[in-house]
Amino acid sequence: MEKQMIESLDQKPPFIEIASEAVKNIKEPLILYGIVETIFLIFILLTGKKISSGLVPLVYVLAALVLFVAFFHFILVYHRQRMEFGNVERPKPEDVIKTIPDGSAIKPCKVRFFPRSDSPEFHIYIKELILNSRHQVYIGIGLNLLQREPLTSDVFEKAAQGSSTVEIYLADPLCPNVETRLIEEELGEIRPPIGQNGLLQRLESLLDLWEKFRYPGSISVNLFMHYPTFALLILDDDYFIYPYGYATLGNFSPVLLFSKKNPEDNPIIDFLDKQYRRIKESSIDAREVFSVRSNRSIDPDKAYQFALYFIPSGDSDFYRFGTKILGYDVRNRRTHTSQWQEYVGNACEFGFHLTLCDALFFFSESHARSAIADIKFLLKSFKSFEISGFQVKEDFPAAGCAAIKVQDTEGVLEAMEYELVQRVYRRAAASYYSIDLAPTKRDNDFKRARLMIERYKAPYILQRFYPHFTLLTQLPQEKKLDITQELKESFEKEVGNQVIRVNKVAIMTRNTSKEPWVIKEEICLGR
Repeated sequence: MEKQMIESLDQKPPFIEIASEAVKNIKEPLILYGIVETIFLIFILLTGKKISSGLVPLVYVLAALVLFVAFFHFILVYHRQRMEFGNVERPKPEDVIKTIPDGSAIKPCKVRFFPRSDSPEFHIYIKELILNSRHQVYIGIGLNLLQREPLTSDVFEKAAQGSSTVEIYLADPLCPNVETRLIEEELGEIRPPIGQNGLLQRLESLLDLWEKFRYPGSISVNLFMHYPTFALLILDDDYFIYPYGYATLGNFSPVLLFSKKNPEDNPIIDFLDKQYRRIKESSIDAREVFSVRSNRSIDPDKAYQFALYFIPSGDSDFYRFGTKILGYDVRNRRTHTSQWQEYVGNACEFGFHLTLCDALFFFSESHARSAIADIKFLLKSFKSFEISGFQVKEDFPAAGCAAIKVQDTEGVLEAMEYELVQRVYRRAAASYYSIDLAPTKRDNDFKRARLMIERYKAPYILQRFYPHFTLLTQLPQEKKLDITQELKESFEKEVGNQVIRVNKVAIMTRNTSKEPWVIKEEICLGR
C-alpha cells in the first residue's frame, strides 16, 4: 500500500491546464523581449541603408536568444505552477508517507495547502487518509468528497464493521439561512452545477446508503440550519478547512491543513474543535427532518414548543378580565375555576394573549435559539405602540368562538407578523396546523390554507392575520348570542374604552402537551 500511495501522490497534474496557465504568465515578458529586439533592428536600419553582412549573424543570434529566454522563462513558470497546483512546498514521498507497523494509518507531515478543494491532487492525497482514519468528521454544504463512489460506500462499510466512526453534518437546503448562501453562489461567474434540488438528492442518497447498512451507531448523518462559512474535515489528528467565499463555489476554495502533531497549530485546532462541538450540539438527525417533512408528524412532547405573544400588564383591568374568563393566569402560572369553563376549550392552556407568532415546534431548544435571536434582533427596530378599539365579538375569529377584536391603526402588528412569517415560521419543523392539532375552520378557502401550511406552517397569516384576544372556543350555537352579550356587558363595566401600550412581547414555551404554556422571557421593543 505504501508504494501505491507514494506513486499516486507523485502523479503529475494535467499538462494542458498548467501549461496554459504558464503561457498566460509569460505573455508580458515575451512581448518585452520582442520589443527590445525590434528597437535594436530599427536602430540599425536608421543608421544605414542596409545591414552590414557582418551584423546579419547578430540579428539571428538575437532572435535565437529571445526564443531561448522565452522558453527558459516558460519552464520556470510551468515548474512554479506545478508546484502551486499541489502544495506550496512539494515534499518528498518519504516525508509525506509513514506507514504504521500494522498498516492501519498514515501520517502527513509537510503538505499544508492545496489550491482547490476539487483539485485532483487533494483528492488523491485525502483518499487514502480517509480510508485509514478511525475518527472522521465531515461538515459542509454539499461535500463533493462524499459523492465519489466507491469511496463513500467504502467509508460506510468500514464504519459499519466497527473499524471507524463517521459523523456527517450537512447544510439543510430548505433552511432560510442556507438558502441565503445558495443564492449567493448563483451570483458567481460559475453557476452551481446542482443547486438546492441537487443537494436534497445527495442527502437522500446518503440516507439510502446509511439504511443499506442498517443505521449502525458508528455512522451519523445530520443537518445544520445556520449560514455556513467554511467546510471542515477532521480525520483523526488532521484538520482540513476551506472557506465559502462570497459568490464562489466551495469547489474553487483553497484547502488548508492543520494537525495536532504540530504544536504551532494548537490555537487553530482549539478553535476548530469548538466549532465542531457547537455544530454537533445544534444539528438534527437527517432522518428526523425528512420524516417530519414527508409524513407531517412530530412528537410534540419531544420537540421544543414555541410561540410569541403580547400579554397585557398583570395589574391592568384588561388582563384581569381575560384571565377571569380563561381560568388561567399565565403571568403567575396559577389556575382557577372560571364561570365559563365549559366554553373555554383549549384556550385556557395559552393564557390571555394576542398572538404575534403561532405555536410552533422546533426540533430542539438549540434549533429554536436561532429563531429567538432573530426575533430579538427584529424587535429592536420596532418602537412601542398603542392598540385600541377593543370589541367582544361572537364567531370570531372562527365559528363557535368569542374573542376581543383589536384595531391595529398604526399597522405595527401587521408589519411584525409579516416579518415573523419569513424569519421564524419557515425555520420551524411544524405547527399545530401542520400536524392537525388545530383545525382550519376559520374560512372555506381550503386551497389557500393548504398552501400557507405547506410553505409557512400556518394558514391564518399575511392577509388573514386578524389581531385578537381569544376568550371562548366552544360556544354552542343556541347560547352564543346570550353568552357573548354577557361578555360584552362585563367588558364594558370592568374594562371600558381603553388604549393599551405595547412595549414588550413574550416568548412562550411549555414542556409537555399536558402542561399550560408559560412565559420564558419578555423582550422589550426598541426605544
